[in-house]
Amino acid sequence: MFNALRSRASQLSEPCSRIAAMFTATRQMGSQSQKPPVVIQLKKPYPGLGTTGEYVRVRPGHARNHLVPQGVARLLDRIERKEWEKSQQGNVTGSSSQQERAEKSRRKAVIGKLPSVLERFDTWALVLFRDPKEDTQEVRDNREVTAQMISTMIEKQWNIKLVPEALDLPEPLATLGTHKVPVIIDPKHASGKHWITVHIIHKDTPKSEWPLTKPPKAKKEDSDSDYSDDDDFDDEFGGAY
Repeated sequence: MFNALRSRASQLSEPCSRIAAMFTATRQMGSQSQKPPVVIQLKKPYPGLGTTGEYVRVRPGHARNHLVPQGVARLLDRIERKEWEKSQQGNVTGSSSQQERAEKSRRKAVIGKLPSVLERFDTWALVLFRDPKEDTQEVRDNREVTAQMISTMIEKQWNIKLVPEALDLPEPLATLGTHKVPVIIDPKHASGKHWITVHIIHKDTPKSEWPLTKPPKAKKEDSDSDYSDDDDFDDEFGGAY
């Protein structure tokens, strides 16, 4: 009877042992997956990792069970890894400083051109054609001139990028006539007030009565601009806006 009880107890303990073994294996796998990656140097090209001589981070198990035994890569020791990590930080810092220098150079170039740009703002003009409401000077609904429209026209016609937020235009221009739109300029780079002249005229205005878009003396100097002749001027202004 005693032997029978012992046999029965051993039978009951086997499932518990299997469950405990599975639980232990799961914990080991979980702890292994949480280990930080290791750094290896490839001895030969490997798809998805890189070419010979490259340093890459991989999972510890992948490195020790596959890459290193197969002769694809070698593990870096602690000293080599620290040196490699320092070099990576240096590359990031160097790239960042290089970008900062490039940005400063770009800003200097923009600021250097600012006087000529502001001169265009003050002496050139934009012309838009609109069909007003009957017996009024108000343009029809959804045809008002917005800061975004002015910004787009300046870039197309004057080759100057000006964000809409740089125009002090709280409300769209909604009437025929000549409008002075102030330009917001950082006082560090330019002094005084500057604006862009916008002429909104009737769409049926004869060509001979169109306002000038630039001073006559500057017309020859800027003959290479996008709108140096009347035909291009007519097509763009009549069609786009």
